Amino acid sequence: MKPTITTTTTSQIPDATPFGAVYHQRFAVQYDYPVHFTQDLFSRDNPVFVSALTRKEPNKRSRFVVFIDADVASSWPALAHDVRAYAESHAEQLQLLAPPETILGGEQVKHDPDLVTRLQHRLVDLRVDRHSYVVAIGGGAFLDMVGYVAATTHRGVRHVRVPTTVLGQNDTRVPAGGFLSPVGGVSLVDLANSIRYPSATPPAGLTNGTTIGVGRVVANGVNFGAMLRAIRGDGDSNILATPSATTMDNQEAEFKATQEVPFITGSFTNTGATNGATNPFQTVQREEVGTILKVTPQIAGEGVPPRTLYPPAP
Repeated sequence: MKPTITTTTTSQIPDATPFGAVYHQRFAVQYDYPVHFTQDLFSRDNPVFVSALTRKEPNKRSRFVVFIDADVASSWPALAHDVRAYAESHAEQLQLLAPPETILGGEQVKHDPDLVTRLQHRLVDLRVDRHSYVVAIGGGAFLDMVGYVAATTHRGVRHVRVPTTVLGQNDTRVPAGGFLSPVGGVSLVDLANSIRYPSATPPAGLTNGTTIGVGRVVANGVNFGAMLRAIRGDGDSNILATPSATTMDNQEAEFKATQEVPFITGSFTNTGATNGATNPFQTVQREEVGTILKVTPQIAGEGVPPRTLYPPAP
C-alpha cells in the first residue's frame, strides 16, 4: 500500500500580518491497495502473493518478513514451512529475510508495549527498510498490532495483511467459531486443516464431533445466527433382518419396511341425547408409513437381470 499525496494551494494571495505573510495550503492522502481473494495462498503455483509484493516494482526483488499468529500456527503447523518453500520457489522475485516468526495473538497483544518494541528492534536488526514488506498472518487484533509496528518503524514500512478470521478480514462483525461445549473443542481452522491434510492426525475433539455457530452480534442482541452440530459416534449394530423376494421375469416384487399409523379423518359429538349425555366419536384411517421398494426384473439375452426400481408414490 503506497499513499499518493496531493498538495494544493487554496490562496495565491497571502494573508498580511504585522509579522509577515501566511499562505494557506491543503493536502490529501490517497491510498491504493489491492484486496485479493484466493485459496492456498502459499501454494507454489499460486501467483497472488508474489504479484502483490512486486506489483509496484516488478523488476526488483522484494524483501519481506513474516509474523504468524500463535493460534494459527498451532492449528496449521505446516504454515511456516509453506511460506519458506514459497519464497524459495520464487527466489528470483522474493527474498525472505528470516524464517517466519510465531508471535502470541489475541486481544492481549494490543496492551503489550514491550512486544511492540521488541518487534520494532527485530525489523531494524533484519535491515528492513521502507521498500521492504512486513507480512502478518492471523486474527484482527494480531494484524492491528503488527500493522502498528510496521507504521512506526522507519516512518512506515509496507505492510501486507493475511487475515485468518472474518473479523480480521473486513470487520463485518459476523463472527464464526467452534464452541468448546457440548460436543468437543474443535475450531473452524481445525476443520479446514483436517480437510486439507486428510492424512494428518486429526484433533482429538474432531473424532467426537463439534458445534459450529455463525451470527451477527449487535447492541440489542444477536441479529441473526445459525448453529450446526456434527456428532460422530461408533456403536454396536444388530442386523434384524435381510429381506428377500422371489418373483418371475418382468413381474413386480415389493419390499416393505413400514408400520400402520392412524390418522384422524373426522370427529363428531352428539349433544342431543337423553338427559344431556354426549356421544363423541372419531373416524380413523390407518396408512402404511415407511420405506416401500418395488422391483421389476427383466432378464436380458445375456442372462443378466437389469432391475427397474420404483419408489413409492408420495
